[in-house]
Amino acid sequence: VVITHKFLKLNIVFLKMESIELSNYNNNDIFWRDFVNLKNNPYKLDISLGGFRCILIFLTKETDLSKYESPIPLGNMASLLRMNNAEVTISIQNIDFYDKNKFKNYDLICFFPMVSLLKSTLEFSNKVKKDYQKSMICFFNSDQHQHEMILCNPKAEEFAKMIMEKHSSIDFVLVGEAETSLIKLAEKIFNKNKDFSDI
Repeated sequence: VVITHKFLKLNIVFLKMESIELSNYNNNDIFWRDFVNLKNNPYKLDISLGGFRCILIFLTKETDLSKYESPIPLGNMASLLRMNNAEVTISIQNIDFYDKNKFKNYDLICFFPMVSLLKSTLEFSNKVKKDYQKSMICFFNSDQHQHEMILCNPKAEEFAKMIMEKHSSIDFVLVGEAETSLIKLAEKIFNKNKDFSDI
């Protein structure tokens, strides 16, 4: 559209915005499709994680509205792993129902614990570990919202050690912003490298 005025000629361009389907959080690449091409991308590994399988779990109650959407941190984490050719599933599950078939054949099983459901989440992870002892279980969350800061506060490391001592089902707890840590952890597990001291 061109608007002409006595002193001004103004060009207005109307762009058609791309429609992005976000409801299927297991099949969108919105987080990483352009980011992956950046030079010196800190999340791009030198190797491919092809064949590595990870599930990111958000446990909720039947009446919780959040069961209809994936927390943004899970989308971010899934994208970083997919960027490195890993196979990732995001699973929003009712915490009161355990179906062991949902956890079969995963190398890494990650829980996103909420403060209000922490005790139940720990009990849930115990069930998973009992059925799949070879799968590694990891806890992480973000510092986006105060109710999620259980693993991001100043005492997070101390708290993480405490819950790992009480719950042998947990192999790893990532404290603070866990993007880099998760990628490094996946690479170690994929390469069967048991030295995690640099994460």
